[in-house]
Amino acid sequence: MDDTDVKKEAVKTEAIEKAKQRMQAAGVHTVIAQFVDIHDAAKGKYLPLVHFDDIVGAGAVNTANAGGYSIVASNPTGGTFNASNYTISFVNGAMTVNPATINLSGTRTYNGTTAFNAATFGMINGVLGQTLNLSGAGTVASANAGAAQAVALGSLALANGTGLAANYTLAGGTHTGTINKANLIISASDVVKTYDGTLTAAGTANVTSGTLFNNASNGGLLDNLSGGTFAFTNANAGTGKTVMVGGVTVNDGNTGGNYNVTFANNTTSTINKANLTVSTNDVVKTYDGTITAAGTANVTSGTLFNNASNGSVLDSLTGGTFAFTNKNFGIGNKTVTVSGVSVNDGNSGGNYNVTFANNTTSTINKASLTINAVTDTKTYDGTT
Repeated sequence: MDDTDVKKEAVKTEAIEKAKQRMQAAGVHTVIAQFVDIHDAAKGKYLPLVHFDDIVGAGAVNTANAGGYSIVASNPTGGTFNASNYTISFVNGAMTVNPATINLSGTRTYNGTTAFNAATFGMINGVLGQTLNLSGAGTVASANAGAAQAVALGSLALANGTGLAANYTLAGGTHTGTINKANLIISASDVVKTYDGTLTAAGTANVTSGTLFNNASNGGLLDNLSGGTFAFTNANAGTGKTVMVGGVTVNDGNTGGNYNVTFANNTTSTINKANLTVSTNDVVKTYDGTITAAGTANVTSGTLFNNASNGSVLDSLTGGTFAFTNKNFGIGNKTVTVSGVSVNDGNSGGNYNVTFANNTTSTINKASLTINAVTDTKTYDGTT
């Protein structure tokens, strides 16, 4: 390249930049791919740069879609420029319309997978109100709920909507996915126990709403529940009892962070009545010809408990009807029947299944009897 070519290229380069600036100032957006070569035929040299400042060319393509196009240069005008003074050569340029980059941002609820399906990203918006469809699925690095993560595109692909998919690209975009916590309601399986005066409940946590998932970021293990505190709200026997639930741990490989946990009481649990056998202490009396017995009720089988729902007072026995089955003398082998004993448990006796048992070791001692002979006299007559 000689000095003339060097000067020519320098003039072209600077003139192009000047033209760009003027076009941008005028609101004209274009790509100048090649310079229009204007040569002073008379003087055999290139015009000074100042002359190019007054020249504006025009070119156009017949589509706005992404792709490569030819630009046909024509009609240089401007300022004091007079085309008749020059031999003008038009050299076509080229323009490339690059696809617009689409950025994806999606949010979904934790489901144990790393997948982000197309539907997660909602409506895909292009330029000038255009919309696009999206198919396939991408992935994130972790299946756990938390902050936004980068989405690997995988099979995600744009498809025509009101806009052409060819005018857009996902390549080079910023794609993020956020996994929110899944909702989980935890209660307890029905608890069944026998009345013992306490509120304790041997509960087992279960899920009543929501789902525990297999966590792809925890070796594919199924999330599970452990531990927990469980307690009846009332110690008395009955059905449809309420058990409170709390403190259950969700083991999900993310310290429970994949779930929004709500605890719900179980309201269908049961406290069965405790069995209680009531008899009487041994009754000892002296024969009086009656079967009356001054018995005192006692428990021969089962236990009376301190009732947490009755001020923790010990349940107790009062009253009762007692009677010998036979009025005659006997030591340690007499039977006393028992009935009508009341159980005071703060629940009208409803915490116990009461069975009455006779006492068979009671005693009726003999009554003391003194017989006095009558003093009398008679004259001997040979008889008694």
